[in-house]
Amino acid sequence: MKSQHEKLIVLDFDHTIFNTTLFLEDIKRHFQEVYAIDPDVFDATRKYLKGMETMQDMKTLVEHLPHPDNDSMHKAIMDIATHAEHLALHADVMPFIDRHKDAFDIVILTYGERQLQEAKIQGTGLKIPHVVVQGSKADAFEEWTNQYKEIFFVDDKAKNIDEVKEKYPGVVAYFIRRPDDQPYGEKLPMCECADKIVEDLHFTLI
Repeated sequence: MKSQHEKLIVLDFDHTIFNTTLFLEDIKRHFQEVYAIDPDVFDATRKYLKGMETMQDMKTLVEHLPHPDNDSMHKAIMDIATHAEHLALHADVMPFIDRHKDAFDIVILTYGERQLQEAKIQGTGLKIPHVVVQGSKADAFEEWTNQYKEIFFVDDKAKNIDEVKEKYPGVVAYFIRRPDDQPYGEKLPMCECADKIVEDLHFTLI
């Protein structure tokens, strides 16, 4: 990514700018209608796999759901992702980007299955650079810290922020906790290293 400005904003994707809860509700509704999979079974299976740290991608999830047509279910998830459109973006995302795009470079940094994450980003219609990682997000900052005088990082996971701040303490980290878009509705742990804690993107960086 070639820098255009001296300052960079790094935005997490799921639960930060993308309403992942809404996305999953669309998948559950489709799976119930087409494959007769109860939404509670979907949630329980996904939570179990995440707890066991065995869910590497959506293919793993559909393999554990009570329906034999795994290929069809995986294709359905990808179709829903690529047609997410702006409805899947939180309402404050585009105003946030518009407020900052003339003074900051902006990049999406997301963890997950590359094919799915890229489909979701494409589905939103966002035209900003993105990086998909399968390991620590902190590793992606090495290149950026050599390019930019200031870097701001917004993420909803304490672990990601703590790892980035430990390695690059000069990065200004915002821990976002959206009340209406939390994984499984559980209370998230507090972030030890965040510079600020916010509930949305209704703020302006200078």
